[in-house]
Amino acid sequence: MNRHLLSQLAHVEILSPRPAETVTFFEQQLGLEITTQVGQSIYLRGWGEFFHHSTKITESAQPGPRHIGWRADSAEALIEAVRLLEATGCGEGWIDGDVGHGPAYRFRSPDGHLNVVFWEVERGPAPPELQSTLRDRPQKYTGRGAAVRCLHHVTLNTSQVRACREFYQQHLGFRYHDGAILDGTDQELTAFLAVTAHHHDLGLIRDPAGARGRLNHVAFYLDTREEVMRAADVLRD
Repeated sequence: MNRHLLSQLAHVEILSPRPAETVTFFEQQLGLEITTQVGQSIYLRGWGEFFHHSTKITESAQPGPRHIGWRADSAEALIEAVRLLEATGCGEGWIDGDVGHGPAYRFRSPDGHLNVVFWEVERGPAPPELQSTLRDRPQKYTGRGAAVRCLHHVTLNTSQVRACREFYQQHLGFRYHDGAILDGTDQELTAFLAVTAHHHDLGLIRDPAGARGRLNHVAFYLDTREEVMRAADVLRD
């Protein structure tokens, strides 16, 4: 499978039993901006992101990942991706869309992680007080907290790294960049895959407990080493 079907990681939805505290962390410590709230969900984005949101926090009794959103490379690529996913038996069908994007196709990885893929997106303008005069910026730089620019990648715990890696490669066109294999075996411990120029948009790590469908981490991008060091100080405090 060599065709490029996905353009980027668009967003991640995280479940939280303490949503107010979770949103405060993302807003005040990481520096994301709240774009809107609908029902039990709050949508946020970084100062350098043009889409409506990159992070969605939803109240839930248990913490964990809810879903990962991928944008297709084109309307035609979305249809092709759906065709390939339906053939796997892992598809769950179409939804009308969500805040910030249009119709989306839901599917699960072999380990049970829920994903959606879509083409139509909303590029919401920043509120008046944050609108920038710079055309290449979706909003002003506030410098709040770590002031992360944008979502970078998501890494998932999985009970079966190889099966998940092959699934994303064969049916969605991910490129496999590197990984680790347990010495003396063919058992994969990690795998790092991308649809963009990044080293990885998606990481897969063997779950130490052998559990299915868990989240390892979500990563955000900063422009320089100095900003990373500043972010570390902010978060340490």
